[in-house]
Amino acid sequence: MTWSPDPPQGFSRSQSQVIIGRPPIPLFAAPQGISGGGGGPPPTTVQLLQVLPDAPALIADETFDHYKFYTIDTGQVPASQTNMALVIIDSLPIGTFVGTSGFDIRVFDSNNMAIPYEVELADINPDGSGDVIIWIKMPVVNDDEFIQVTYGKSGATDGQNPSGVYDVNHKAVYHLDGNGIDSTSNGQSATVFGTSLVAGKIGNALNFTGVVTDYLIRNPFTGFPTTDLTISYWIKTTGNNDGMVSYAVIGSLREFFTLDQQFLILFINNVLSFSADVFNDGTFHFITVTWRSSDGQLLVYDGSTNTSSTTHQTGATLTTGGALVLGQDQGSVGGGFTGTRSLDGVLDGVIIEDTVRDSNYITARFNNQNDNDVFWDESILFDYPIILVDAPDGEPIEVLGA
Repeated sequence: MTWSPDPPQGFSRSQSQVIIGRPPIPLFAAPQGISGGGGGPPPTTVQLLQVLPDAPALIADETFDHYKFYTIDTGQVPASQTNMALVIIDSLPIGTFVGTSGFDIRVFDSNNMAIPYEVELADINPDGSGDVIIWIKMPVVNDDEFIQVTYGKSGATDGQNPSGVYDVNHKAVYHLDGNGIDSTSNGQSATVFGTSLVAGKIGNALNFTGVVTDYLIRNPFTGFPTTDLTISYWIKTTGNNDGMVSYAVIGSLREFFTLDQQFLILFINNVLSFSADVFNDGTFHFITVTWRSSDGQLLVYDGSTNTSSTTHQTGATLTTGGALVLGQDQGSVGGGFTGTRSLDGVLDGVIIEDTVRDSNYITARFNNQNDNDVFWDESILFDYPIILVDAPDGEPIEVLGA
């Protein structure tokens, strides 16, 4: 078989690939004798739009007007993960959406199976353009794995399933978009006092001004991790000696506590441990703390870098049902705040889990949230109908859909 002109850049007969195109621009000629998905011959020319490796027929839901592919770029995921919560941050052009509700969004995996998603932001304009922040539960997370998002459908109803995005290890997820809503199914939403809404690392976030009236509280917090935990959050601050994440129970006011942005201090089961972490330079840092009771392993990460490792409180068991407070140091369960320990800075994206995430998972999570444009290799926004041309190694070219 020959191409006219030469095969498109990136095309190789050494692996199965799908070439996505549509008429009428004659970038390359279709091979003779192929038949279209509708039974008739396809156009003699198609416009090359995208090349994807090892892809099936990709039309997930033709009742929507548009669709877009998001492929994890090479080098973003150190080791394969499953059922991971990832975020898509995107700006879509005029005509993408029908109406301004943001309901006309659906997400599909690489096998065209619908997957759970949560819309943190759908800022849709009357002209159908808009900005979106979409959290998805991606079944397989590897370099070059992709998902498809469909956009634009008149009369679409809300298809979100926020609690389905986060696995059972997530005890609470707070996006902090002006509220304390917990996106998991655990119902651990917090009440917000004071603070103000500002631009965050992902969408909006909450600004704390170093006073005792700025904080979030969940009391009681049911299901707080007891023997294995991962707690992560984005923070931007120039302060020091401030309380960030505080969990207190009767008899142990620092059951879990992160204190001081200039020289991070950690408390587990009311016992102090120092780390060398400094993150008060006025830029966003993604802080992750993991602790495992069985061997006392206590790790701190700034972004994807493991900045501190020690053994602490081996064999301890934390008590559930206490008070979670963001932005303060609890002098009594759920209160007793002092201004010298009140957070002066911005908090965003607080995640509490009852498992120890390893460095590969933490790196993939950080890469996804830190630079979304680099993490995802995005296709253009396609319109239906499309043409999908499959080119398996050693087999004839075949039109899969038209």
